Amino acid sequence: TNAASGAGTDGSGTAGDSFAATASPTTAQGAAGSAASFMQTMRKQDAHSSALTEDVIARIRGCCGNDVCAECGAREPQWAVINRGILVCVECSGVHRSLGTHLSRVRSLALDRWMPESVLFLTRLGNAHNNAVYEETLDPAQKPGAAAERAARDHFIAAKYQQRQYVRRVADSVEQCNAALFKAVSSADHVAGTTDAVRALAAGADVNCVDNDGLTPLFRCVAASNLLALEMLVQNG
Repeated sequence: TNAASGAGTDGSGTAGDSFAATASPTTAQGAAGSAASFMQTMRKQDAHSSALTEDVIARIRGCCGNDVCAECGAREPQWAVINRGILVCVECSGVHRSLGTHLSRVRSLALDRWMPESVLFLTRLGNAHNNAVYEETLDPAQKPGAAAERAARDHFIAAKYQQRQYVRRVADSVEQCNAALFKAVSSADHVAGTTDAVRALAAGADVNCVDNDGLTPLFRCVAASNLLALEMLVQNG
């Protein structure tokens, strides 16, 4: 891992680095309560470390359904898909890699350097909120188990993220999806609002759309001090 550049094991740059360069520290100062506290804790780690501490990894796994793989339910997942805010097992991480970095950016919990914003995304949204969107209409019997063959994982994960087969449509047009995105990122409830923003994007909203004032969802996140939604948009922009 290139600790100096922050590149992940997928070879891509860190979206969190981009966030830090363009949005911090203003939005970090504006974020209140547990989010700001957790960011402070993360920044106490050695800036040149190539791995998270065991305490932080345990905290990531201890919330939001992150104790199991988001795709197959295998215990103690070691990998993350950072633009989805989920943890996955090694077998499912391979499937996500095969989708390409435009859909899935895979990173190791133990081997890669992490920005605080990306870890915050995993601890506040995580598997539970991602799956509430991408598996909303899924018949649980269709989901592969921990012992599933590669072909079953391939089929399920592609249907989930490429075809968005299990996403509930929130609107009938891109314009309506964009309006839903702006409403979501402006919500005072940052977790619920960010989940709704994920839903709007999954339904077809344009992450770079502009409102009547010529502002993008990214700028609306800054105005609302919504660090969580801001990180999600940066990771998916």
